[in-house]
Amino acid sequence: HVDLDFCELLNQEVERFLDLLTPDQQDQLRFRQALILFRQELYTEANELWSSLLRRPALGKKLRATILMLLVELKGYTGGPDVAITYAQEAEALYKELISTETDVDLKTLYESELSQLYNNWGYVHRVKGNLAAALEYYDKALESGKGTRKNLARTLNNKGYIYALLGDDTKARTLVGRALQFRKLLNIAYELGLGYNTMGILMEDSGRIDQAAELYDRALLSFEDARSQRGMALVLLNLGHLRRQSNLYDDALTLLQKAEHIFKQKNDKDHLLQVINEIGCVYRQRGKGDDFQLAEKYLMHSLEMAEEIGRPLDIADNKEDLSILYRRMSMELRRQGYVSSAEEYAQKA
Repeated sequence: HVDLDFCELLNQEVERFLDLLTPDQQDQLRFRQALILFRQELYTEANELWSSLLRRPALGKKLRATILMLLVELKGYTGGPDVAITYAQEAEALYKELISTETDVDLKTLYESELSQLYNNWGYVHRVKGNLAAALEYYDKALESGKGTRKNLARTLNNKGYIYALLGDDTKARTLVGRALQFRKLLNIAYELGLGYNTMGILMEDSGRIDQAAELYDRALLSFEDARSQRGMALVLLNLGHLRRQSNLYDDALTLLQKAEHIFKQKNDKDHLLQVINEIGCVYRQRGKGDDFQLAEKYLMHSLEMAEEIGRPLDIADNKEDLSILYRRMSMELRRQGYVSSAEEYAQKA
């Protein structure tokens, strides 16, 4: 947070001399302004500035490749996975060209490091789309080069471990996420630590170690608070809300989840927004008092529509299964036979 404030001051100082800068130097300044916006989690503003740079015919190849690589990550968050893959393909071609023609050793190493980061971001986009095999393939590509920074190595190990968790291989998942967390402790970057503790908390929760999960989520929350990352805190609030729902603490769950929903909407993070909307729907379905069933239907339908819009088959299936459970319960508690056919229909679709 302090570093970003300092970077903004530096950019303001440079902008005073904008008329004296070459077109390439002006592009570098705009790139850095967008990078700060991205780190501040102002994704819409960062996207607009980087996209305007991409439209410049004279933009240098190196800067174009870097912008595309970062936009792959950003589009993964904001519901543009297909656009992200198009950007990734162009960036890969540019990096390979730069690597093959560069004679300066340091620059070549930089290009190789950014290509490794691109593969990690590309893997994340495949995870967003529900293509777990492709996600693993690109995480392996990111690790194979051995050229990434320690921070990006930790991210890739963490991301790969999470895929194995989704695939049900708990041993591989804990090994990889544990290695990533050790790297992050050495780096001592608050945001990265928050990501590590949060993922390990998910693994502990999935294995039934609820107390350990809660402790790790608390550590993640403190790390994200240190990093001044609202998005990071929302990631943890989502998991804590799920934990409260599993413990039948519905009012507490809704308080946490609605805070997360507000942040994800503000950040335009559609990847996690559809998840938190689904979770809120499940809370209303389980609590089942007053107009909870109608609210559950509203939230689950909304999450389903978002998943279909982005193209996420796993989330589409989850939402349809949750709707099936909802209609089954409504048929039993409201004694309306019509809901039985709806329950069966959504179960078959799921």
